[in-house]
Amino acid sequence: MENIKDFKLLTIIIPSFNRCNQLIENVNLVMSQVLRHTDQVRLYISDNASTDGTFNEMKKCQDKYPIGFSYYRQPENITASPNFNHAVHAVNSEYVYILGDDDYIVPTFVETVLALIKEYPDVGLFHFNYLLGFHEMKKSKVFQQNITPAFRKLYPTGKEFVWEQLQRPSFVSSSLFKRQLWLDGVPYMKEDCSGYVWFSILLHGCLKYKCMYYEAPMLVQNFPTNCPYFVNWALYYINGLGNLFHYLDEYIPGVYEHWRDYQQKEAKIDFLIAISTVSHAKNKYKERHDMILKHIRSRKDRFFYYLCSNYIPALLCEKLIVPMIKILKLKTILH
Repeated sequence: MENIKDFKLLTIIIPSFNRCNQLIENVNLVMSQVLRHTDQVRLYISDNASTDGTFNEMKKCQDKYPIGFSYYRQPENITASPNFNHAVHAVNSEYVYILGDDDYIVPTFVETVLALIKEYPDVGLFHFNYLLGFHEMKKSKVFQQNITPAFRKLYPTGKEFVWEQLQRPSFVSSSLFKRQLWLDGVPYMKEDCSGYVWFSILLHGCLKYKCMYYEAPMLVQNFPTNCPYFVNWALYYINGLGNLFHYLDEYIPGVYEHWRDYQQKEAKIDFLIAISTVSHAKNKYKERHDMILKHIRSRKDRFFYYLCSNYIPALLCEKLIVPMIKILKLKTILH
């Protein structure tokens, strides 16, 4: 196994937990690119104490890839964000890219990234557009569809980047960053940003760095039919991001209200669908009323949350209310 303390220009980190089959596939796909650049790039797997045979399979990968591949297994599950943080601290490289174990980079990803790093050495954070692969790619779409011929948008600091991009870099696999940027953000890590503790590190860390949005899709975010995070969507999307932008308001005045304007007006349909998911976990969300409601402005939206978390059956939300909300979204698009 390669010594992870050997300096590299770029480390691709794949944090994983109990997704052995997807991880094996992803390792092989990523290593097909890494092997062409082992003098500059390595792959590092941070296994969060998986119990599904991941350890044995990764040992086989170590034999298959003696150069450019490193594997570490946590003694116990430390949850997602601490596992990300461990991995960034463990490696020794100027740049870091965290890739979800079931997300997939395009075949030219590593070559493109290395070229960007060399062309823009003063950029601390690169954010990539991506494809949303719904239900095993049976249907998909480009996340940000307004692609311009220039493909690149440069921001003088992270403050301008955060203000304009808002939720877009909240997908962990969409950002490449300088390792020092992450280390700069760690002291500002916010434990109460539900689902987005890692994101609190990244956004606080990027504030004084130049940032770039690369509009060409560079990866696929996989949305499986059965998404384990579904019942936590409202907690993450409303409370987690709400808390994060509230904290960022100290450094980017007005960004919290700017976020709520986007979330609860411009992206209102997605916001209502997120609220409807609380009907699937009523007992949990009854305990979370205060932490969710403090970020919801409209009385009507608050009342909808109250109904979903107390009375409306989950099946009714799924089969009737959500389709009606989507129809309203379609009408909005058509008009």
